[in-house]
Amino acid sequence: MSRVSPHPAEAELLGLELGRNEQGAAAAALHVADCRVCTRRKAALARLVGGIETASALDAILSSPPDERPLSGGTSARRDRLRALSAATEAADRTARRIVESARASDDALTALLAEMGDTSAERLGLLYAAQTAGRLAAAEPHRALALARALEARAETLPASGLVPSQRLEAEASILASQALLNIGRLAEARAAAQAARAAFAACGDEPFDRAVCAYFEGTAAGFQAEFAFAQRELKLAARIFAAYEQEVWTARAEAALAGVHSQRGNPARAIPLLEHAIEGLGGPDDAHPRTAAKTNLGRALGLCGAYERSRAVFAQALADARRHDLGYLVFGVRICLAELDLLRGETARALAAFDTLAAEADRMNLEEDRVFTRLYAAECLGRLSRTDELVRRLRELRSFVTVATLAGTPVWEELASCLDRGDVEKGLVDHVRACLGVLSGGLGLPARHERRRA
Repeated sequence: MSRVSPHPAEAELLGLELGRNEQGAAAAALHVADCRVCTRRKAALARLVGGIETASALDAILSSPPDERPLSGGTSARRDRLRALSAATEAADRTARRIVESARASDDALTALLAEMGDTSAERLGLLYAAQTAGRLAAAEPHRALALARALEARAETLPASGLVPSQRLEAEASILASQALLNIGRLAEARAAAQAARAAFAACGDEPFDRAVCAYFEGTAAGFQAEFAFAQRELKLAARIFAAYEQEVWTARAEAALAGVHSQRGNPARAIPLLEHAIEGLGGPDDAHPRTAAKTNLGRALGLCGAYERSRAVFAQALADARRHDLGYLVFGVRICLAELDLLRGETARALAAFDTLAAEADRMNLEEDRVFTRLYAAECLGRLSRTDELVRRLRELRSFVTVATLAGTPVWEELASCLDRGDVEKGLVDHVRACLGVLSGGLGLPARHERRRA
């Protein structure tokens, strides 16, 4: 059958799924067999029908008086199990919130709470839900999220390999949380390794396509900041396809935003802009605050790199307001770095210098390993543009004393800059060396793109 024949209406596809032999059913079936679009439409309707049937059966069971038996054999026990599972799920939600709140408070609070927890189904589910819902904590306080991930990984070792929450499932979800936190801290190799560990753990407990897509999303994002652009794009496109096949609009939007980040990292912010705009449209829910804020931050930065300064500042204002409203401290920090970058792009160098100095002190306090270096290198470039060479050299020598970031320490461009300082030959090309170091931290660009990563 020709692929240009009219697509069947939803009612016709629903009739096919329900097995009705209505007029035109044969032609519709032939069309579906030859049309990928209608195959997907029919599969979506099949999932909807299955969900409705399941919900109806559950309603009948749960609403029946104890002495009635709407289904044969074992209905009372099944109803009791369903009610117990429903109660366990509600208790697990409460437990997960307590776990995340204790992790935000301190190591001691987290340790005490986990120590007092038992081994019931609700408590095991609470551990799993905590790992799955702590992404916002990674966007607010990544070190606290990392502490939670490590604690959950340790707890996973005590669980059996099968059951309601298998040990591998909790280990995998904890590794995904660790990957998000490590990315925001600036430990890229470890963030990628955590995503790989999650991939292996998921494979051991079912190897579902959606789980593989989540791992591809997080590893691809980290790989982009290691300048492995081809790998990053391949993984992120794979993730986007699987998310779309599962009709997961939020995850699809997140993958699109990550792909946009890779375009900016490769020096093409103009190509990133429409992808980010589309991604933001798919992140409008109340629970999407941290990926939406991150995408807006990256959109503002791409606009700034393209010279659209006024629109860039307006988008940054929206992102900053969202980050503060939802208490996303790390994203607040990221927006402020981008605003300082915008000042530098616009030639407001003294203002940018003051902002970067303030941000460097905050990066120290928050223990953000790459940002400690990133903000200081930017301050050095500001000093160079202001012809304050003596201060520039002093700052770089101080910076040299604590550079341990894997993407910079030991690289030729940093060693060349350091040797230049040792010789005292500081006039010629010093700012160019600084920009080259910024490029290394930004995935190989002359203009930094590091903060496209702020999408924990």
